[in-house]
This record gives sequence, C-alpha cells and structure tokens, in this order.
Amino acid sequence: MKNNSIYLSSIFFLYFSNISYAVDNILSPEPETPNYVRICDTYGKTYFAIPGTQTCLSLGGYVRTTTQVGHDAYDNSSYHSPSSSVRFTLNPKTAAETELGTLKTTTSLRFEWGDGKDSKSSGTLRVATMQLGGLKLGLDFSNFVSFSKYLGNMLNDDVIAYGGARTSQISYTYSNNNGFSALLALEQGNDKDSGYKTEKDKDASLIHGGMVKDYVPHVVAGVKYEQAWGTIATVAAYDSVNKSWAGKTKLDLKASDALSLWIQGAYKNNEDIYFEGKRQKTSFYGQWGGDWATWGGLAYKFNSKTSLNTQIGYDGSKTLATAINLEYQMLPGLIIQPELTYTKWSDARATALNGQHSVGGTLLIQRTF
Repeated sequence: MKNNSIYLSSIFFLYFSNISYAVDNILSPEPETPNYVRICDTYGKTYFAIPGTQTCLSLGGYVRTTTQVGHDAYDNSSYHSPSSSVRFTLNPKTAAETELGTLKTTTSLRFEWGDGKDSKSSGTLRVATMQLGGLKLGLDFSNFVSFSKYLGNMLNDDVIAYGGARTSQISYTYSNNNGFSALLALEQGNDKDSGYKTEKDKDASLIHGGMVKDYVPHVVAGVKYEQAWGTIATVAAYDSVNKSWAGKTKLDLKASDALSLWIQGAYKNNEDIYFEGKRQKTSFYGQWGGDWATWGGLAYKFNSKTSLNTQIGYDGSKTLATAINLEYQMLPGLIIQPELTYTKWSDARATALNGQHSVGGTLLIQRTF
C-alpha cells in the first residue's frame, strides 16, 4: 500500500508539472531570434547582404534641382527667364564572391523634369554593366572619358567636348599592386553624341553617325599609373565608322590635403565639318574643335564642408571655356553648388557663333543618399 501511494504521488507530480510548463509557455512564449541586416564591409560602407543569398546590395542616388540664368555655356542660346529642372537618379549596385572572382553589377536610372515637361534624358537607362574581375560588359560611359577620370568637378565641364558618353562595350582592365593598370575595350558608340551633316547632302535629315552597325567595333586602349601623389593616364581610341583616331593624356596632382590640380591635353585627326554655320561632331571620340585641345583646373578644400573648383579649356578652333563653382555641404548628404561660366567663340568657320561670348550662372541643390 505504501508503494502504491508513492507511485500515485509520482504520477500526480509529473502530470501537474507538465501542465504548469505548458501554461508558462502560453503565457511567456519563447522570444524569436531577431534577423539582423548583415553589412558587407568588403565592398564598401553602403553594401548589405540580400537575405537568403550570398549577394550584397548597395542602393544610392540623388535628387537635385538646377536653376540656370543668363546664356547657355554651350551654344549661347538665351534664357528669357530662369530655366529650372528636377532630376532623380537611382544607382543600385551588387557584388558577390564566386569561384572565378568578384562578380559585380552597376546600374543607373535617370528621370528628369524641366520647364514643364519631361526632358529628353528622362526615363533613361544610363548605366547597366556586369563585371567579373577585370572583365566588364554592358552599357557604360566610354572608356575614352572614364579611364582618365573625366575632367573637373563642374556642372558644365564638357563645353569643349572631350569624347562621347554612353556606349555598349566589352572591356578588360589589368591592375597590379604597384598602381599600374592597362585597359583594352571594344565599343559600339552612338549617334546621339556624334553625327554630322555636310553641305553636299541632298537630304538635310541625313546624319553620318558614330555608331557601329557592322562587325568592326571602335577600339579604346589606355595605361595608367596611380600613386599617393596623383595619377597619370594616357588613352587612345579608334573610330571604326569614321576611320579616325584620338588620344589624350591627363595628369592629376595632389599638392596637399587641401589642394589638387590637373591638366589634360588631347589630339585628333578627324576633320572638322561645318553645316549651316555650326561645327559638327565627326567622331565619337575626337569632339573638340581643331586638331588639339587642352583643359586644366584645380580644387581647393577650405574645410570639411566647403570647396572651390575651377576649370579652363581651349581648343584648336579658338574656343575658350571657363567655369568656377563653390560646393558647400549644408547638411550631411545635402549640398549647394553655385557655378559661373564664361565661353567665347573665335572660330571664323562657325558663323553662327564666331565672335560671340556667353555668361551664365547655375545653382544646384542636391540631396545624395
């Protein structure tokens, strides 16, 4: 009897212990393990891991408003009243490690509204590339302008044009640990950044373009050496459509933590053609006037928020283009940048602009994220 009592007491204790445990679980459920966003420091501060994948994503871009007054720095067309535009740009990027190396993608989308309507560049795919190691293919700015790091930090930097912009391409860049890199690229060009008419054309709508339409691509090659003191880069390009070539060399110097200077010289062999008093773009690469052109400028940082940028350019057609701006970071990610431009044309063959000059101002307010 005593053994039976002990047995029943044990069952009773286990039964009510299980009920108590179940009630405790109902009243106080186990907290779920939180899911944190994993940061991908390897590729930069803005990258984070896409949940459930090995791919890292970066989302960036900007919203900007631009107001222009005075004359157009590019062709002297007057603004009867301030001209304004609003632009939104989104720049998603991805990166992932594979057995063949780092696989990256870069894209850029632009939407723009100006003076009461969508601009011509609104809703465009600006950049879309895939890159595996040094191999890159897709849509991007021509290596003729990007390999040598464009020009200065100006809103109107290409009044004297230094090459075509977007193009489908395939390129390979070799880089070593000593700062040396070499580039070889095949490009398609486009008919927007190049194209010309001649006085002999019976059809005034006919445009001789710069986009490859057969099996012979444009070719771009370059070498670059980069150190703490700055960078020197040389790049050359062959336009297979217009049978012409162009080359340039750019030197960037870091004089101090506050002051940096740069200068670039270029030469081309394509002939300048004029139609109805305006010089045409007869190559996707050599787009300045005359055989040669030179650009130079400096940037000076007064402090962590304020910097001054200047640029001057001159080419063989005696076109002078200057610009100066002040970039001020009012808040983190928010900048205000007023810019003043002056252009003078002295090209006797360009009857539409010869002897004229323009003075204009631009105010940019931009939120970068």
